[in-house]
Amino acid sequence: MGLGLALALGGCGASTATTIASEPARLGNVGFEVPAGWQRADYQQPGERIAIWTPADNARKESITVIESRAVGARLDDARLKKLLSGAQQALHGARTSQVSAVATEVGLAGYQIEVEFTPSAAMPNYRRTHVVLRTEPGGLVHVIYTARTPDPEREVLETVLSTVHAEAAS
Repeated sequence: MGLGLALALGGCGASTATTIASEPARLGNVGFEVPAGWQRADYQQPGERIAIWTPADNARKESITVIESRAVGARLDDARLKKLLSGAQQALHGARTSQVSAVATEVGLAGYQIEVEFTPSAAMPNYRRTHVVLRTEPGGLVHVIYTARTPDPEREVLETVLSTVHAEAAS
């Protein structure tokens, strides 16, 4: 199921002002800002559009992933969405997770987030991930996933996307 992959790829409510330079981006019917100069790679599968951004100089081993899942959210009540978000993180090797918590963005999108520490493989160092899933209309979901070996302590990359994500007119 596409949602399972989206959840496996895994913030707080976006309220912190950021100081990094950003540029507009769009994925399907969702608009947002991403760090300026980061490189984008796009993927698509039935019912989902996926875009991953990474900086050219990536000493922190960072990425920000945005996934638009169309017409999936309407079939999931909040309890099921939280369970899927939490359960999907267990696919990550050695995953240690926080509790799922509710989030809301400045533009009124609501959803859930989870923090994860994991080891991509036994021979690699730990990575940290914040996976946020937001409900959009009608019945869609947007995943915003920040992953890094050495996370930004100010969470500027994640907050840049979360504070600006919004629904746009259909394309």
